[in-house]
Amino acid sequence: MSIHHFELGAPRNTIETAFHPRKYECCFVCGNELTSPAVCWAGFAQLGSDQGGTIWLHPECVVKLAYATLRDVDEINNPHSGQGGPA
Repeated sequence: MSIHHFELGAPRNTIETAFHPRKYECCFVCGNELTSPAVCWAGFAQLGSDQGGTIWLHPECVVKLAYATLRDVDEINNPHSGQGGPA
């Protein structure tokens, strides 16, 4: 994970700009246009893909995703601790 300050539409032909979002890139969580700064997570990149598993998020959306992910993992690990499940 890394935090980037950027100008939308910046060239992507150097190491320094390789991780700048494309113009009109959207946040992975909310779908709104990115603002600077933004958080970039680079996951698995399939051979031949120009960006692979890179996702961009607003900083506040990272928090939402983290809480939702932790909640989902807790539900998997503790299936009967949630609402309405058998005791």
